[in-house]
Formats: sequence, structure tokens, C-alpha cells
Amino acid sequence: MALISFVKLWRRKIRKAGYLKDQNGIIKRYYREFDNWNLHIENCKSFIVNVTHESHGGKVAILGSGWLLDIPIKYLEQKFDEIWLIDINHPIQIKRKYENNRKIRFVNYDLTNGLVEKAVNANTFNDFNIFLNKSELVNLETDFDLVISINLLNQLDILLCDYLQSKFKLNITVLTAIRKRIQQNHIDFLKKYNACLITDSMELLIDDNSIVEEKNLIYCELPKATQIDSWIWLFDTNKYYHVKYNTSFRVKALSF
Repeated sequence: MALISFVKLWRRKIRKAGYLKDQNGIIKRYYREFDNWNLHIENCKSFIVNVTHESHGGKVAILGSGWLLDIPIKYLEQKFDEIWLIDINHPIQIKRKYENNRKIRFVNYDLTNGLVEKAVNANTFNDFNIFLNKSELVNLETDFDLVISINLLNQLDILLCDYLQSKFKLNITVLTAIRKRIQQNHIDFLKKYNACLITDSMELLIDDNSIVEEKNLIYCELPKATQIDSWIWLFDTNKYYHVKYNTSFRVKALSF
């Protein structure tokens, strides 16, 4: 009973911060933009396959696993003994599909290392900021042969900062400092392992097939890579994400 109550409380908190809505929005946009998203998804899978082609056994962690749209899960099952799917929430459809798979382990974890719950609980921004300044790197208390961060780095700060902005009305300087700290913590965590990072790096607002604005999404220095790739993700061509413009992302993929 206590565990059920804890799970319900946790889901209320991440729902309040917008995480469940965002996760549901991803799958809706995927079906709406199916053809446009497929190139991005296949690029993600291909990069992961290239990074793991010499892997044999061991454990892989997938951070931001979500709907597994961009993960070559069957291929990874052939390469690794254990696959840890780590996210703030796992869609029930995905859990049901893989719940009897002995290689796959689901882990519910806030990859900002507690900042989401602190933001929801904080009565003042100062309460949150004290916690942020003392925040430590994620500790999953196990070793991995490879850690894959998939379309997550930008999401770690954008959802949390959107919630903080709506709650505390922060200025751009403060928000930028928060974004940098969150992203840097994630990068520093990844650098402890053999890692693969796939992330949006620039947001492109497009009108009549012309780029009218570019917005940087990376607030820290990315690691030096042994493998690197990049591409354009046609994210939204129906002006849902931005009312006036279509939206694409420049994506960077690195292994280090």
C-alpha cells in the first residue's frame, strides 16, 4: 500500500510539472509527423548501431528511453546481456510490451537528480536554487559498459525551466544559469562512462521554407567525440509547436 501511494504521489508531481503531458505529446506528434520523423529516428538507430557494433555482452543504460521510438531495441538485445531503460516515467504500453523480457529492466528515475520534485515542492525560488547549487551528479549505483543519452539533454532543462518560469517568473539570466548547470551535470555524468549522446543542438523556426530564427539549445561544451554525426530533424510541419512557424532541429550525435 505504501509503495502504491508513493507511486501515485510521484506521478502527481511529474504531471504537475508537465512531464506526463510532454511524453504523451511526443507520441501524438510522432503519428502526426510520421514521415518526417522517420528519417530522424533511423539516423538515431543507425548511429547507435555503429557505436555498438563491437559490443558483446555486458550492460547498457538508455537514458530518456520513453517510447523507444529512436532505439534499435532488438539489435541491442543481441548485443548486451542487460538493457536498463531509465526515464522519469515509462509509458504503460512500453512496460507491458517488455515486462516479460528478461534482458530489460525498467528504472523510474529523475535524471536531473531530484530537481523536478524540488521545483514542485519549493515555495520560493531561493528554496529551489539552494538545492540546485548543492546538486550532485546522478548516481545509478552500478557500472555500465555503455550509457546512451537519447534526445534528452535539451529536455532535461527545457521542461524544468518552463515549469520554474511559470511558477516564479524568472528572468533570462537566471534561466540560462539553470540550463547550463543541468546540462553540465548530465555531461559530467556521461563522461564517467563509455557514452553515446544524441541531442538537439539548435532550434530552427521556418517560414515558407526559409529559416527565420535559430535558437541555440546547448549551454555547455560538448565532449570531444570519437564518432560524430549530425542531421536535421523535421520536428513539426503543422505549426503546433510554434503557432507562426514550422520547427526543425539540428541534431548532434557523439560517442566518447
